[in-house]
Amino acid sequence: MIKKAPNYHNLLDTRQVDLLPPSFETISLPTMYNTQDSITRWIYENCKSRFYIGKGIELQDNSVATVVKVGFEDPKEASYFVLACPYLKYQ
Repeated sequence: MIKKAPNYHNLLDTRQVDLLPPSFETISLPTMYNTQDSITRWIYENCKSRFYIGKGIELQDNSVATVVKVGFEDPKEASYFVLACPYLKYQ
């Protein structure tokens, strides 16, 4: 039986940050229904480091668009998220 060590960020409730630090690796996704909740759940289940998720505004094709910004403290987890998250395959 393999014993996993608990994630101290989960224990201290510091895993999801409220403000996006400039050092985080960020990804912008188009806003869809329930995107933010589904992605947050997936990150908690599959990643270990701190992350940010929230709505933002970007300029796309000369118009303003609302996007979901996802930021990761660990750039490796940002790469893993882009490759493995099933919610990104339908966009």
